[in-house]
Amino acid sequence: MVRQGVRACCVSVLRFFLMSTILIESRQISLRSTLVMSMKAIGFALWQLQHPEISDTDPSPGEPEASRFIMSFASPWGTLPHSYSKVDVSSVFLHFQARWMEITTRCQAGAETYHGIWLHRDEGDIPNGGKDADDDLHLLEMRCGFAIISTTFSRLPLYTMVVIWDNDQALQSKIHVDALLTGNAIPETYRIGCLSGVGFFLSEISRSLKRVLMEWKFFLDRLDRSLSRSLSQLTRIKRRDLMFDDAQFSKSDEYFAVLQILHTSTDWIKGVTSDLQTMQMALNHMLLTQIAYFEKSEDPEQKEEQQELAKAQPFLDSVFAHVIAEYEKQAQPILSRIERKMEEMKGLRDGLFNATSVREAARGTSLAKNSSLQNRYILVFTVATILYLPMGFVTSWYGMNWFTPDSVSSASKTPFIIVFVVVSMATYIVAACGLWFVHDWESWRSMNDIWGSIRRLL
Repeated sequence: MVRQGVRACCVSVLRFFLMSTILIESRQISLRSTLVMSMKAIGFALWQLQHPEISDTDPSPGEPEASRFIMSFASPWGTLPHSYSKVDVSSVFLHFQARWMEITTRCQAGAETYHGIWLHRDEGDIPNGGKDADDDLHLLEMRCGFAIISTTFSRLPLYTMVVIWDNDQALQSKIHVDALLTGNAIPETYRIGCLSGVGFFLSEISRSLKRVLMEWKFFLDRLDRSLSRSLSQLTRIKRRDLMFDDAQFSKSDEYFAVLQILHTSTDWIKGVTSDLQTMQMALNHMLLTQIAYFEKSEDPEQKEEQQELAKAQPFLDSVFAHVIAEYEKQAQPILSRIERKMEEMKGLRDGLFNATSVREAARGTSLAKNSSLQNRYILVFTVATILYLPMGFVTSWYGMNWFTPDSVSSASKTPFIIVFVVVSMATYIVAACGLWFVHDWESWRSMNDIWGSIRRLL
């Protein structure tokens, strides 16, 4: 047993040095600028997670899981599970991902000239104060992925861990084993026994999540610099640019985009906690199932493994609790900062809407006054038209040759005078009745409703 444990430790350290060497060579191709995972990186990750020395019984125990990890890292978020656990008789496989946002001033370069797997990442932009589209802030989703395959049949397990980052990470050419084992590990890790590989995996996640939170801090710093308001913008002349929107509604667009980005950032940061809890529940369920399976076995080795797993499982819960609590503690200042930024954006948005509402109300009042004045003009012209309409109509009618009298006596003018007076009075009466009816239209509607109610009652 001791000989096997020493062998496991040596192989694990050797693989770590190989990983360092190959990743240093592959840094010439930046995933950040190409959005492509090179074939060298893919082959190395698959080789690490499928290495035959992990298990003497299965030549490639992690083959489907390794491919699942690579495809999950390259696929759009949510297409494949970004947190995955699998426990079998002699090994455990885990993978986990976290993501953050990064702001760039230009679109990402294409990757047509590189060979590998295209990394599907979300992209967006924030309008930069109504300036040209080239000045917009471009947002890019960034990720880091973790995978481990570890044995569970010995107190000193054999495990291999792979960590992938979208952007470049400075790596040291030499890493001391003592620093690796003591500097980054959670104290409870050394009491897990056969699951100590999982403990070191969680320790690496906890250490890397600190960097992820630093990336979130850099993101918020860049966002603050882009959206900051100086005292010069609060002068009497420039203050109106903050209070009122332009014809393209650029400020409303900017505030809406920033608020949505901040909401999304909060969801992404809090999502890490829920993903860790999901992985913990899934792993616990599988371990308890494995323990129950070993209890029914008569094999002494499986009985011994059952005891080791039963001993390690409570300490594994402690490691998970430590990782989650540490992350929530460090994420709280970032979440509070995002909340304050959201309140600031909401204040600017509400001020913009209030100022716009006041301006629109003032415009509406002005339009109402103009409309009232125009209505008076129309009323004057309408009255004048009604006064002269019947006179002009009768005069034009009798001015035709049909009604030309043979004599110009006063008797021939009598029909004209009668028609003139009757038509004019009839027109005035009809116009007055119509005006009164329109003026009291609401009263007529009320009376009709009352009569309708009375008829229904009768």
